[in-house]
Amino acid sequence: MRQPYPPLDYGGTQRSMVQMTIYQAAICAHEITLYGPAESTIINYSAEFAKKLGLDIAINQKGDTIKIKNADGRIGSITLRTTGHNATGYGNLDEKKLNEQLFELLVEDEKKSPYDIIHSHFKDHTVMTLIPAGLGYKTLTHNHNVRLFGYEQYKYPVICISYSQARNLKKRYGALVYEVIHHGLDPFTYYATTDHAGYLTWIGRFVRDKGADVAIKIARKVKKPLILAGTIYSSNNISKEYFDNEIKPFINISDPSFLDRIFGMTPDQIKQEIEQIAGRTGASAPVILAGPVNEIQKQTLFGNAMGTLFPVKWQEPFGRVMIESMACAHQ
Repeated sequence: MRQPYPPLDYGGTQRSMVQMTIYQAAICAHEITLYGPAESTIINYSAEFAKKLGLDIAINQKGDTIKIKNADGRIGSITLRTTGHNATGYGNLDEKKLNEQLFELLVEDEKKSPYDIIHSHFKDHTVMTLIPAGLGYKTLTHNHNVRLFGYEQYKYPVICISYSQARNLKKRYGALVYEVIHHGLDPFTYYATTDHAGYLTWIGRFVRDKGADVAIKIARKVKKPLILAGTIYSSNNISKEYFDNEIKPFINISDPSFLDRIFGMTPDQIKQEIEQIAGRTGASAPVILAGPVNEIQKQTLFGNAMGTLFPVKWQEPFGRVMIESMACAHQ
């Protein structure tokens, strides 16, 4: 429930889930039910994706199911199931309760029409809801973290997103790793560019583990402009304190419209835009806060950067930022 599907801005886990959902339906002709927030646009998003592949689609009258005929004539489908609640955002106090309701809906649906496989991306609810409901035998848990929840009580099979994560979970928990499946990108989202605009960038959540403070130190040391793109969680005191004390004092300008404004500009034009900001702020290498970003804005951000900084302070299992950035990198 943390983010809609697909997410409006931040949400790496949700992006991976959307990608898997669409490819399973459009390429493999599987029947997929996705449980998520009410404002998820997965149906229309899937329709746009299918059209790019030249595939025929049909959306039902309620607008919650899309059928996709794949290249060899087989038909897959995606159905969005929701409790009617919108996304809560990371750190929201209602998040746990709304997640529980969503998983309870899944269990109710399963009783009426059993699923072949349940693919859980929330290990907590694998343990708290799915296994106690007797569904552990058909549940695979896709783990996006370095920890496992409730593994002392239940030895559930886990899909890992990197070999290092798999090694660590085996060592720490004796984890039953079913498979290692790396994150990927669809070919329509990003493209490589031919030049850069001379700035560095960082993207992520404003929490200490993601290292935005280190990115600022690096940019200042090499005297390069820095564009920060990320989400501040005002409902999370730790995130807010970190941003207010260690990030905000070094920001020269906060401009949520910056990436939209430079969209379509040449690298030289973007350099001129940054030079104007430098002149107004008195900072030769300004730190610009661009706020949360969507897919189009990320292409602009990464594609025009001379480099993406990724100074994480935790053992990140798989950084989507890195493959997204490399997909946009100038060649």
